[in-house]
Amino acid sequence: MCLAIYLFVICSVTTSGYIVRNEQPSQTRLRSFPEDFFFGAATSAYQIEGGWNEGGKGWSMWDHLVRTAPDAILDRSNGDVAADSYHLYKEDEFRAVQGGQIGITLDSEIAMPLNPNSEVDIQAAQDYMDFHLGQYADPILSAPGNYPPRFIQLISEASTRQGLNESRLKTFSQEEIDTIKGTSDFLGINHYSSSYVYRNQSVTNMHSVPSALDDAQVGTYKDPSWPVSPYGWVATYGEGLHKLLVYIKNTYNNPIVYITENGYSTASGRNDTGRSHYYREYLNGILDAIDDGVNIKGYCAWSLIDNFEWSFGYSVRFGIYEVDENDPQKKRKAKHSALVYKEIIRSRVIDASYDPDPYASDGSLVVKSSFIMLIAIGIFNIVL
Repeated sequence: MCLAIYLFVICSVTTSGYIVRNEQPSQTRLRSFPEDFFFGAATSAYQIEGGWNEGGKGWSMWDHLVRTAPDAILDRSNGDVAADSYHLYKEDEFRAVQGGQIGITLDSEIAMPLNPNSEVDIQAAQDYMDFHLGQYADPILSAPGNYPPRFIQLISEASTRQGLNESRLKTFSQEEIDTIKGTSDFLGINHYSSSYVYRNQSVTNMHSVPSALDDAQVGTYKDPSWPVSPYGWVATYGEGLHKLLVYIKNTYNNPIVYITENGYSTASGRNDTGRSHYYREYLNGILDAIDDGVNIKGYCAWSLIDNFEWSFGYSVRFGIYEVDENDPQKKRKAKHSALVYKEIIRSRVIDASYDPDPYASDGSLVVKSSFIMLIAIGIFNIVL
């Protein structure tokens, strides 16, 4: 996961190809990614750079937190050095480009009604989406602008339950609504997993007050059949990304979409076949969305290299490249997922039978000159 400041590498490859995917046990389809579809891998400044007190840099909130409350980090680590990209950026071969379009990136699951035949659960799922995506996306991307109406209503009702004289939600003026609406050229989505959502008497007093889940009066549930990463919280359900993208298409008039984060946590080691499976499932979900007419233009895997994962420290790894923490040079080596992803980018095909050996060579990180790196602070500048 990353916050606020992103670094990601985008590669455009024009090799044509086909994908073989079993949508049903007896059904096979041939598909490929469009030639103008971008692939990349994302990182975040604090999580990889190090150099915390160099170059005239001031303290960040995380510099302060890891010194004043080290127990907030699972392994009591920090990002002072991290992957040391501050000094090793030339090895990573990043090249900055700015310009193009301006967009916003939001984190979102897809909420599905636990009982698809229950109007109550259907409404609960929509309320969950209003609280977790709609409160940020609607003011910018919806036709009327402003917060979702149910979001406004439910916070007002919750405020009344809490004994307040007015809603905790500060409303927009019409001038603010008109100013904010339509200010994004594209929507970036950080997506990791999905949830089933329900509403019944059990959700009363279930959540902390105030909180989004208490305001919405919903409960969430993960399907136990979804494979869960052994180190972390990510449950693999690629169809969820397909459903989310279709929801965005139908709700926001099919905006341009980039997946700016999508990843799977593991422990150390390079034979990360679970991550390879995760990427294949979610990229198949994207192909389903393309078939449904979703205007998705690119995908960035989280993350390019192992990094400081906020409150988890270095206890979980999201990188497709391993960083040797014991090596003063922080040597990067390709994992199984990096080789699988590289092949997908090369061929524009998802080949489930491709099973490379990450230990067959030293696996050192090499980023070809055809890669383009983009830096964005809070927003993304995409060169199209």
